[in-house]
Amino acid sequence: YLSGNFAPVSAEVTATGLHVEGVIPKELSGLFVRNGPNPMFTPGEGYHWFEGDGMLHGVVLDNGAASYCNRVVKTEHLALELKAQRRIFRSTLGLEKKRISAVMSAFNNIRQSGDYAKKTANTALLHHHRKLLALLEISLPVEMSVPDLDTIGPYNFGGQWTGSFTAHPKVDPETGELLAFGYGMDPTVQYSVFDSSGSLKHHTTFPLPSSVMMHDFAITPNYSIFLDLPYSITLSHVLKTGSMSYDPHGRARIGVLGRYEAGDKIRWFDIEPCYIFHVGNAYEEGDEIVLQVCRYPSMRLNYLRSLNDPDVAAHLYEYRINLKSNSVSLTNLVSTWGLDTSIYWSEFPRVPDGLLGRPARYMYVGRIIPRLTKEAAY
Repeated sequence: YLSGNFAPVSAEVTATGLHVEGVIPKELSGLFVRNGPNPMFTPGEGYHWFEGDGMLHGVVLDNGAASYCNRVVKTEHLALELKAQRRIFRSTLGLEKKRISAVMSAFNNIRQSGDYAKKTANTALLHHHRKLLALLEISLPVEMSVPDLDTIGPYNFGGQWTGSFTAHPKVDPETGELLAFGYGMDPTVQYSVFDSSGSLKHHTTFPLPSSVMMHDFAITPNYSIFLDLPYSITLSHVLKTGSMSYDPHGRARIGVLGRYEAGDKIRWFDIEPCYIFHVGNAYEEGDEIVLQVCRYPSMRLNYLRSLNDPDVAAHLYEYRINLKSNSVSLTNLVSTWGLDTSIYWSEFPRVPDGLLGRPARYMYVGRIIPRLTKEAAY
């Protein structure tokens, strides 16, 4: 994860008056910004793509002109390394088969900061109530300035949120509400709804039988949908095995909770074991909730090194959760469309923001093209 498209950028750059080929319409105005992993110090053993420091790249369009800047997200953990001018935190995610090394790395990180893994804010971005937030699901969001993308610091919604905050919150396109959840080693999920100004409107929690990696969720106008899948992150399991791991016979279920309901009202629907990183969309249709996801039949975090193993290939699937009959059906949409599932692997699905939680004619996904080599194309 250190070459090609994954290669890190060491310099922070500001470039104004960029050369434009053709004409940028003057009506097209604003900031386009992306986030992604970018290690600022050479990683050690077991480095994984998910562990790089967050770096924002932004292009500003204004009155037909364009400018660019990139800035690393200066989290509290990166600040320690910048002060020491060396790598302090060790990798843990890429050491699945090296239990002793993984445990030693985790203990090193705990000794340095009290946290078992480095906070990087490298996964996604949220713009809501005039705040730009860099996100990582094991920590608080980090507020960034606009348009210069400098780091302001950890953001807790004015004291209304504590603990980890999902990297994939949802903004209702009609109400402007922000919906979010958080999870961690403690098998309790917290869930909140904020109004369009960022004020807390609803908060609740619900327990899980054990801690799992819950990367994404979905919303509809009336419901929030959660994924309890068998990718364990319990501390005892990590110390025993050296990493998080997938249980092909473990608990797998979908939780449905009314947007403003208490956590003890959540309804669970059992499904076949699988893993889902990302949800494309969900919507209501009669007695059913339609949930569209990129579904893996199994999961190993290190599969991303090759992307040529069909056992960990994601395809676009659709669950139909019938709230009346308490049943769930599953359809492989790629097969339904008559496409070859051996070459149409998919990830990072999304619909236009204005249709989130509503039926959408089109969904956009990144197609992963498997190769018989150690590399794969996006």
